Amino acid sequence: MKLPNPSPIEKNIIKHHSQKSQRAFVNPQKFYNIYHHFFSHYDFKNKNVIDLGPSQCHFLRIARKLGATVYVLDSEPCVIKLGKHYSISIEGFNYVVNDIEKSSLVGNMKMDCIFCRGSFDLADRNLETLCKNLQKLMKEDSIGFLYAWINPKAKPVDIKKGAWMFKKYGWNVYLFRWPKPIYGPRFIKNYIFLKNLKPNKYLKKVL
Repeated sequence: MKLPNPSPIEKNIIKHHSQKSQRAFVNPQKFYNIYHHFFSHYDFKNKNVIDLGPSQCHFLRIARKLGATVYVLDSEPCVIKLGKHYSISIEGFNYVVNDIEKSSLVGNMKMDCIFCRGSFDLADRNLETLCKNLQKLMKEDSIGFLYAWINPKAKPVDIKKGAWMFKKYGWNVYLFRWPKPIYGPRFIKNYIFLKNLKPNKYLKKVL
């Protein structure tokens, strides 16, 4: 599976991101790695998939190619604009303007798959609100993959509290232990949270 290179329109949208680090095209390889290691067995056809803070929407584009109806959820103007662009050019591609950590997400909708790579801070004080909102989004058999961002200035005790918060709401808590950052950026510790997904050999269950 291969995604097409970004069009001139997409490149122009991306270069206006509010964060300088996000203004260049991101190679989708790490998203392919996540797909092959965790989702290759999953049938995306006719499923509802949401990405919380999807950056350049790589995972959603993969899921859409496999038959899912997908939803962008973000409050970053550049990402919203990119989501709008894809919603016009790709059938079954939708966007939602919201803040994943502070607000209710998408009303009473239920998602079959929740995905997030590096869009929430594991030491954030609003983490329980996020966990409650995720719980509202999910059905009993929904699957979930969350890759946490960790502020370099975060205190170890706050990181640990964040991990326990996800455990409290039914997520399995793992540390990524392979030396190469094949799923995303390298942080102090690389926490991955799974729900109804099998871990692989690169993950060590810690909670």
